[in-house]
Amino acid sequence: MLIIGAILTYLRGLTESRLQTAQEVQDVGLPILGVVPRMPGGRTSVARAMCVHLDSRSEVAEAYRTVFTTLYLSAAGARARTLLVTSPEAGDGKTTSASNLAIAIAQTGRRVLLCDADFRNRANRKKLRAHAATGLSSVLSGTETLDHAVHRTGLKTLYILPCGAIPRNPPEILSSQEFGELIDRLASEYDYIIFDSPPVNAATDSRILSAFCNATVLVLRAGKSTREGAERARNALMSGARIIGAILNDGGVN
Repeated sequence: MLIIGAILTYLRGLTESRLQTAQEVQDVGLPILGVVPRMPGGRTSVARAMCVHLDSRSEVAEAYRTVFTTLYLSAAGARARTLLVTSPEAGDGKTTSASNLAIAIAQTGRRVLLCDADFRNRANRKKLRAHAATGLSSVLSGTETLDHAVHRTGLKTLYILPCGAIPRNPPEILSSQEFGELIDRLASEYDYIIFDSPPVNAATDSRILSAFCNATVLVLRAGKSTREGAERARNALMSGARIIGAILNDGGVN
């Protein structure tokens, strides 16, 4: 009975530490950029990543537009043109959020590049429809030109730069001089560059990327993300990132 009681106490504590509301996220010290409702079940990962385009009148699409509006009108966000979108852990919805935010911005007529910088997760290629063998890693290694690595999408002003082949040491190429020079070039060609990166608590890649970007957006999922995980991610990023706020996925769902 003592063992069962201990297990129940542990599970109760874990449940209570999970973030559920926007206020709880703010209590962690993260301003809320927007709360995205849960998407209907049965959608493919590609459909979820393109919700703002495929279901433009939905509450989810409007939520992502609100995220951009909040970001754009904020004092810090008004100057942010290179955005890192990341999360504490896998499964929080960072790739879906990065894609939909990029679409929402592109729908305003701005020229947007969505860059897949998550070299840790091959599944992202399917979500972003970026199966090309060439991409970011190819450009940084000098085996492909940027013009050939960037792909057009179904939206007139939205472009995508796939991650390309998985490098042996992602932190090494992301911290290279070539990467910094690439960002400078991209910033001169696009109004916004949205970077999707690995989860903060799983790899150092996002910490390196955040130092190159004007702002960082942390994606959390209600009922899944924990206070401890969010705080650990926030603290890890604070050394070099400019955390502009958080997106809460599945908001309002208990």
